[in-house]
Amino acid sequence: MASPEDVILRLLGLLPQVLTRVGVHRTPTGAELGLTNLQMGVLGALLHRDGCTMSELAENQMVVRSGATRIVTDLVRAGLVERQADAADRRVVRLRITPRGREVVATVHREAPQVLDSILARMSESDQEALLRGLESFVCAVQSLDERG
Repeated sequence: MASPEDVILRLLGLLPQVLTRVGVHRTPTGAELGLTNLQMGVLGALLHRDGCTMSELAENQMVVRSGATRIVTDLVRAGLVERQADAADRRVVRLRITPRGREVVATVHREAPQVLDSILARMSESDQEALLRGLESFVCAVQSLDERG
């Protein structure tokens, strides 16, 4: 049996690979537009928090403001997000997802299950079950940690 230190080292090596390799770039739309997981996260956040400020977005996405600004600038160039001056305070800039941005999010969400299906098809049924059990257990442990504070 592996030691706790070995498990942690393996997990620290695997998690970033999973998060980067199984991403939006694997979907046809994500590949076509050159979207990153961070950009997709911003689009998703703006779907739920349309009209937020850059500071609010950075906090929501847990990135520094300058990083959020770079991501948003790229999304503005792609026509997926727009910046608008606040009607009450012209110094405040609000971020809005465009209709095209909404369409891209919806399309990627329709394509993502096909990507996962193609990945899971390369795994045995028992490995798929083990993956699900492990992820469910991991999420429960994280939630338990969050509940304790």
